[in-house]
Amino acid sequence: MSTYTHESMINHHGRGVLAQLLAQLSDTIHVCRAAGADFTVARLESIRAKEALERSGIITLLAAGRLFHSVEEAIQAWRSQSAAKDPVSPNVS
Repeated sequence: MSTYTHESMINHHGRGVLAQLLAQLSDTIHVCRAAGADFTVARLESIRAKEALERSGIITLLAAGRLFHSVEEAIQAWRSQSAAKDPVSPNVS
């Protein structure tokens, strides 16, 4: 089984696939929010991918402060936010 990066998939399958993926991502974010869950993006390293998310409105759709350079940074932000909402609950490791 081959592993494709987003860029190789676009080059192989065309931009229609990217549009479908971005629409599905948008739908997923809406479903998460409707269920009371937040949605975060971490490790968005590709400039082309970030530009595609900006053009599609996904970046705007994400809540402010929900785009992180690393997974660790995202987890730390989540822990800080969780502690602020519920200071009684123990810290999850």
